[in-house]
Amino acid sequence: GRALRRWVTRPLSNVAAIVERHGAVECLVASLGGVARGEDKDKGQGGDGDSDAGALARAVKATLKGLPDMERALMRVVHQTATPRELVSTLRTLLTATRRTRACPPTPRSPLLSRLISAAADDDVEMPVAAMLAELDEAAAQAGDKQNIFPATTALVRNCLLGKGLELLRVRFSNIQPGTYIRPHCGPTNRRWILHLGVDVPPPEEGELYLEVAGVRRRWQNGRCLVFDDSFTHEVYHGCTSDRLILHCDFVHPAVRRLESEQ
Repeated sequence: GRALRRWVTRPLSNVAAIVERHGAVECLVASLGGVARGEDKDKGQGGDGDSDAGALARAVKATLKGLPDMERALMRVVHQTATPRELVSTLRTLLTATRRTRACPPTPRSPLLSRLISAAADDDVEMPVAAMLAELDEAAAQAGDKQNIFPATTALVRNCLLGKGLELLRVRFSNIQPGTYIRPHCGPTNRRWILHLGVDVPPPEEGELYLEVAGVRRRWQNGRCLVFDDSFTHEVYHGCTSDRLILHCDFVHPAVRRLESEQ
């Protein structure tokens, strides 16, 4: 729906691309027409090949049947507004759609549709999604328990804290995209320490990237930690060309924890 509207309302200046998209739309319309007319397999004309007017439409409808709006769900994940339950639902839906798409027939009348179907069914889509689902705890996600969604990661952090006198409040992965600027802000109290561990950080040659705390700038590095007091004003700027991924951990400030225990 939305993709089709964009094709129609935002025409391209590339003639070859316009012709290719028109061909894809004509193929879909013909296939849908074959289904609407109730044409039987091997008897239809003008659809996705002369032998089956509705083959493509039937396959696409079967693939999408019962699935939620994937575009909207993925945008919520990308913009980090999805709840844990929505994340699991989106991953499950993406995995189901990828596997179902493999059953879609080839579309000789539209190379563009062939490429889109092939891309949607590619192992590069399925394997990372399946790996993430294998790592997370779906029961914790359904309960909204963000700290234990990825139990292996949480356990690793907790093991590192044994004997250190630190109390873990929250652990999560944080990803920001190129062009992100998080304005100066600070926590409401001095009770929290924040730790950033670089997981996938763009190299310096990609551009400027920094965390600034109380006027001091530092750049994340893979496998290295940055620790700061949340009560100090801090900001983030990402001017590189690829995403920045870190492990973000919140701890109770050890000095505050000592005072609380003494009281």
